[in-house]
Parts: sequence; C-alpha cells; structure tokens
Amino acid sequence: MKTLFKTTIVQLSILFLLTSLNMAYAAKLEQLSEHFSKDSNHVYMHKQILPNADPATFELITPFSAKDKTHVFIGNQLIEGADPRTFQFFGPEIDMWGIPMQLYAKDKIHVYYMGHLIEGATPDNFRILGNAYSTNNIHIWEESTLLNVSHPQTFEVLGGFYTRDKNYAYFHNEPLQDVDSATFEVFSDIRYTKDKNTVWLYRQPIESADAGSFEVLQHDFARDATHVFFILKVVAGAHSSSFNVIDRYFSKDKYRVYYKGVSIAGADPDSFVTLGQGYAKDKRQVYNRSKVLTNADPLTFQVPP
Repeated sequence: MKTLFKTTIVQLSILFLLTSLNMAYAAKLEQLSEHFSKDSNHVYMHKQILPNADPATFELITPFSAKDKTHVFIGNQLIEGADPRTFQFFGPEIDMWGIPMQLYAKDKIHVYYMGHLIEGATPDNFRILGNAYSTNNIHIWEESTLLNVSHPQTFEVLGGFYTRDKNYAYFHNEPLQDVDSATFEVFSDIRYTKDKNTVWLYRQPIESADAGSFEVLQHDFARDATHVFFILKVVAGAHSSSFNVIDRYFSKDKYRVYYKGVSIAGADPDSFVTLGQGYAKDKRQVYNRSKVLTNADPLTFQVPP
C-alpha cells in the first residue's frame, strides 16, 4: 500500500512538473498567425521549427508568408535570394486552400511566382497576362517557366489553355497546325474553338460546320445557319433557326421533337412539354426519354415519386 502511495505521488509530481513546463512554454510562445508562431529561440510553422528563421526580427508579410532580417518565407519555403527589405506581393488575389493569396511577388531585382524565381524577369517591365502567363515584351512565362513562342510582342491569353500570337495559336503551349491565328477564337464554352475556316470541339473538327454562323447552344448542342449539331454529329432533319434546347434530354424545332439529338417519331412540337426526370408529354402521348408510354394519359399523368 505504501509502495503504491509513493508511486502515485511520484507520478503526480511528474505530471505537475510537465504541466508547469508546458504552461511556461505556452506563456513564452507568441502566436503570429494561424500558421506561424515564435518564442525567444525559434520560429515555428505549424509547430515545426522553421529552419534559418531569426525570431528576433521575424515578422509577417501575410498570414502565410513572413520575413526576417535576411530571409523571406512562403509557408515553410525559404525564397532563395529574395531581399526582405523590398519583397512584396502583387497582382490579382485568388483563394488558395481558403487563404486569399497573391501568387506573384517581387523585390528590387527579381520577380517570383508562388515563391519560384522567374528567371530573366525584372520588376520594372514585368506584366501579368492572366491564367498564370506573364511577359516583359521580350519573353513569355507560364508560372515560372520560360516559353518558346514565335512572337512575344503579340502574345495573348484566350482561355481554356489556348493562347496565340500573330503567327500561331497554341494549346497547352504547343502550336496548332493548320489554324489561322488571326481569326482563331475560343467560345465561352471553352470546349469549342474556331477560325475562319473550321470549327472544333475538343480539337476535333466538326464536319459541315460553317464557322461564320456557328454558335454554341446548351447541353452539347450547337448550330450554324443550316445545321444543328449534337456533339460532333449533324442532327438529321433539324431546322436550325427554330431549334430550341429544352433540357439535357429534349429539344425541338417547329417540325420535330428530339431526344438527345434523335427525333421522336410522332411527337408534336407545338404541344410538347417536359415534366422532369426525363418525362415529357404532348397532346396525344406521354414519353419517358425517347420511349412512348402507351397506356399513359397526358391529361392525368404524374411523374412517379
């Protein structure tokens, strides 16, 4: 019994000592942001010691970046060669992991993208183009990588991984062959592109499409002056000017009703209405997708729960 009592006393003494030490440590620890803290000996990033950081001069730039008298840090990454006195972030702000951040930074000599040096770039003539592209009118960079483009002075970002200069259109920075750069454009639905001669979907040419009158509709439909297209195929018999996409299943023109680009025999476009969940009806019949429900009355039919 005495042995057990002594053991318990020792354990309680050790626990008290550890608690006291932890309280003393916590009292000395200064929380700088959600990510950084410091005491008199170290700087911490998420409770891990941040190497090379000087606690006496360490200060935040943003909640996720900081500097001391000789270094700049983004998270736990040391930005080699950065000048802490002139280092600053610039450019558009985006949300990264729930943290508002500017991806570009500069000091008196260099420019950086997400902490990586953009070799050859200097702050005085550097310009952000968007979508991680930038220029100094002599070179083009994507993020911090130098690109090989034919004419940097006319380079522009089109969206959807497409860019161009006066000589070429590019996809993922590779030049596209047999494309007229001057008339090349990307639709708001970035799957579609065109030049004066050709329309493409996912870089596949849409046969018979007239580039001059081509427009993108909804749910994989498009049209030009004389045709309607579902993905890459012409919708047989569709009347272009009256064609209307109803929902992801159904569409119609003044002559026919279609299920995913295939006409539904006997469906009346004037009285055709959708009911939801792939059901529809006209004045004569009820439809489940392209199938006629032969025993269903359009006047009383209700969509099953």
